[in-house]
Amino acid sequence: MVYALALLCRRKAGLTPAEFKTHFETEHVLLIKRLTGEFFPQSHQRFYIQRGSAEPHAAQMFVGDETEYDAICIMTWADESVAQKYFARVQEPHVLKQVMDDDAAFVERASTKIVALEDLRVTSG
Repeated sequence: MVYALALLCRRKAGLTPAEFKTHFETEHVLLIKRLTGEFFPQSHQRFYIQRGSAEPHAAQMFVGDETEYDAICIMTWADESVAQKYFARVQEPHVLKQVMDDDAAFVERASTKIVALEDLRVTSG
């Protein structure tokens, strides 16, 4: 059974949404893929919150107040055991240091959330 997680993260103070997205796409994902190898998710989708180009880079909200997040990532693996191997790899000291050093360049790590997903339902038009 496919195992999926959602990661919610916020850009580091002082970065524009474009700088955050560029770093995520051209540096971070490639680093994680290289470091985790065969345990990298079979799918790693990244959705970026639509924001204005001028300070304060307000989110395009339809309902609710401003969101603190800048990206929502959906990661999927063949099953939970492969995801556990991915996270075990990320926790290896030499890997964790590289991930944390890179995170420090573009993401507010303290605000990051990772939540397990279940029971995908799709309704098409």
